[in-house]
Amino acid sequence: MPDTTLLLLDERGRLRAHGPGSALTEAVASTLAAHPGTALAAAAGAVAVGDRAGSVHLFGPAGLHQEASHRGRVTALAAAGREEPPLVVSGGADGAVRRWRPGRRRGPRTVAERPHPVVAVHTADTPGGPAVAMAWADGLVRLHRPGRGRAPLSFRPGPAVRALALTPDGALAVGTDETLVVLRPR
Repeated sequence: MPDTTLLLLDERGRLRAHGPGSALTEAVASTLAAHPGTALAAAAGAVAVGDRAGSVHLFGPAGLHQEASHRGRVTALAAAGREEPPLVVSGGADGAVRRWRPGRRRGPRTVAERPHPVVAVHTADTPGGPAVAMAWADGLVRLHRPGRGRAPLSFRPGPAVRALALTPDGALAVGTDETLVVLRPR
């Protein structure tokens, strides 16, 4: 968080905050005590939480936004942007990856969908605009870059993917249990 608070979900889906915290983190913690989360992300001073029912909740200075994005559990979540509300990207057990900008008339837009659960997502602002990285349980990693006519790039690292991270210059870091691979698309 901007105030240096580190947010984590524990094994029961409750929020653990390390640092000064705020009224916002207290509100999220209170909500998750009654309704456990399955995925967590933060950007632009807002906190996004996914749940077992497939909904994504964005807590922020502008209030609470909610969207039923998936059929089944939200398995991965990312948020990016400096303006409130941030762009939210979610992945689910249903194999869908959706992007959502709360407060807009149009709901979540499907970025990709496959017959395997999503294990990781990440989004970041790159020089060309927001990019979205995603990985599924069968080992496929896909990168959607901004720009018309740009086909998604796919990669299979071999071992199961555990984490993804996009850098501001558009590189993609793919983490497995034993390796870290950094790809620089051209």
